[in-house]
Amino acid sequence: MSSVRVPGSVYRRESGRWTAVTSSVFDPVEGRRRRISLGTFESEEVALAALSEFEASPSVGDVGRRRLGEYLADWLVLVESQVEVGHLARRTLSGYEEAVRLHILPALGHHRVEGLNHLVIHDWLTSLRKAKGLSDQTVLRVYRTLHRAMADAPLDRNPAALPKHLRPVVRVRREIVRPAPDQIRRFLDHVEECDRSQYLFPLWRLAATTGMRRGELAGVAWPDVDLDIGTLWVERSLGVDSGDVFAKTPKS
Repeated sequence: MSSVRVPGSVYRRESGRWTAVTSSVFDPVEGRRRRISLGTFESEEVALAALSEFEASPSVGDVGRRRLGEYLADWLVLVESQVEVGHLARRTLSGYEEAVRLHILPALGHHRVEGLNHLVIHDWLTSLRKAKGLSDQTVLRVYRTLHRAMADAPLDRNPAALPKHLRPVVRVRREIVRPAPDQIRRFLDHVEECDRSQYLFPLWRLAATTGMRRGELAGVAWPDVDLDIGTLWVERSLGVDSGDVFAKTPKS
C-alpha cells in the first residue's frame, strides 16, 4: 500500500516568530501522519528556506543523527502547535513537557536518535524505578511520552518501541471505592441542609446521578439544560493548566 506525501507548512506564532513544519507521510495502514518541526525563525523567509532545504535533502534519515534532546525540543514545538489549533489538550502538553524535562532529557538527551534501542530504553526505565523511585503509573506515562515523540519522527521504525515483555506495566492498581445508594442519599440530604445549598446541591446531585466528570459538571451552562423535557447536553468541559481555567471539548 503506497504512502501519500503531505506538503510542509510555515506558520506565524503569537510571539511573531515563524515555525516551519516538515511534510509528513500519511500511512493508510496506521491511519496517521508523521511530521516534525524544524524550529522557530525570525522571519517567514528564513523559515521557508529551512523548510525548502530540508525537503530537498536526499535523506530524511538525518533525524537519526540528531541528539535526542535537540529532536525533543523541536517535537514539543510541533505538539504546541497542535494545542493552538485545538487538536490536543493543554494539560497533555504540560504532561509531555514535564516528562521530557524531568525524566527523559537528564538520562537520554545526549544519545543520538539512531543510538536508541530496547536495551537503552529498558535500562533507563529500570533506573526510573530504582534510582528515582517513581511509581508504575509515572514510569508508564513517561515511557508513553517518549514512544509518542519517536512515533512522530520520520523513521522506518520507532526506536523507543519495546518487546511486549519489556514494556512498563502498572502492577498495583488503586482500588475504586464506590458509595452505596443509601450513603449517596445521606450525603445529598446533608448537602441540601448546608449553607449555599442552592448552588451545591444541584452540582452534587448531577455528579451522583449522571456520572459526569468534574470538568463537565463545572462546564454546564443554562443553554445546555432543558427543564421542560428533563434533558442536559454535555457540550464542554473546564480544565485548569498552571492556574488558568479554559474550556475544552468533553473527552467522550
